[in-house]
Amino acid sequence: MAWPPRVVTLPGVERSVSVAREWAGVVLEAVGCVGVDDALLVVSELVGNAVKHTESGGAGGLVMVVVFDAGAEMVRIEVIDDGAATVPRQREPDLESLDGRGLWLVERLSCRWGVRRVGGGRQSVWALMPMAEPKPDKYESASVGR
Repeated sequence: MAWPPRVVTLPGVERSVSVAREWAGVVLEAVGCVGVDDALLVVSELVGNAVKHTESGGAGGLVMVVVFDAGAEMVRIEVIDDGAATVPRQREPDLESLDGRGLWLVERLSCRWGVRRVGGGRQSVWALMPMAEPKPDKYESASVGR
């Protein structure tokens, strides 16, 4: 069953990474998605990148997170930032470095991901994530009596 997009706008600060992750978990659970750990990691990586690498991380910056049903047991996650001088791109992680793995992880966990320009110089980094349908409760169909 299709469900409408859910949107939250957060300040462009580090604390918003965990807030966005928790919010997305609540949304995905509420619409019946299961196996959401990869999707929540993607939310964390995309919001973290927006805060760290775009104008969203500056004074008064904002990050918008959009989660919506993309059909065929897929969920689309979009993180819209305040824009940047560069376009996000995946790079090979440096094994010595503590960072630089965000889009590498997104690439591996998602079916597809990309970047699109939105109005006002802002950009959206999105990922298409597979979601399993809710599994029936194994006790629901069990007979209680004989």
